[in-house]
Amino acid sequence: MKKVIKKIVLLFILMLSVIGCTEKKSKIDKVKIAYIPFPLNVPSIVGKNKKIYDEVFEKHGIKVLYSEMSTGSEEIKALAAGEVDFVLSVSTTALASFSKDNDIKIVNVNSRAPKSFSIYTNFDKITSPIDIKGMVIGVPVGGIAYQLLVSYLDSGGMTVENVIIENMTMKNAEVALKNRKIDVAVVGGSLAYNLKKEGYKLITDGEGYIDGTTVSAVRKKFYKENPEIIKIFEEAEAKVLDYIKNNPEESMQIVSGELELNINEVKLLYNDYDFNPEIK
Repeated sequence: MKKVIKKIVLLFILMLSVIGCTEKKSKIDKVKIAYIPFPLNVPSIVGKNKKIYDEVFEKHGIKVLYSEMSTGSEEIKALAAGEVDFVLSVSTTALASFSKDNDIKIVNVNSRAPKSFSIYTNFDKITSPIDIKGMVIGVPVGGIAYQLLVSYLDSGGMTVENVIIENMTMKNAEVALKNRKIDVAVVGGSLAYNLKKEGYKLITDGEGYIDGTTVSAVRKKFYKENPEIIKIFEEAEAKVLDYIKNNPEESMQIVSGELELNINEVKLLYNDYDFNPEIK
């Protein structure tokens, strides 16, 4: 009789452990990833185009849905609202500006590129911050480009109150400057390179003014409740970086096609970026 009871108890314990394991398994069957291709988001562009995120997640029965966005503030608002699960290239500046009341967790670093962000103008005689006082400036408010503008103005004892801010994407700022609808554009990566190539005056780049860091992030609740999904994401990110490292020529070709740049221009711009994911 004792042996029978012992077997029943052991069977009951085994059933509980199986149920426990089943409950811990993620019920998520899809993840939504937001990314910004500009100014030169190489990992996101390559990872999406080569379906690396798809392959890694699909091994675990999870489908990946992508959402291309234009600004960090757009990414953060979508993340906070639960419209996406991961954002791949949001600036730490945008996080600080737009997520004060939002529960957001940084997963890893996407890139560091202070030199890739620049301030350009149509006017040749601008040599100091005081020279742009009262001018109309196109810049996405809250992101790295905006941080560069704030830091540059501060170096001359001014604030954004001393200029006229037009809140727009970096791409729209580039176009607006070319059409003379604004006096100054704050842009980055390929957009800055385009303005340089076409002869617009460089006022300054971000070196010495900003750290130019972008990160991958999720909601804290999602991070806490889905540790296995976070591990899968980190595995995918690592595979993307390995692919770029082992296939540099093809990776640059993919980016050049996405951003409509010559491959040699992409290689030149790539030198301004550090894609080490480690949080320092």
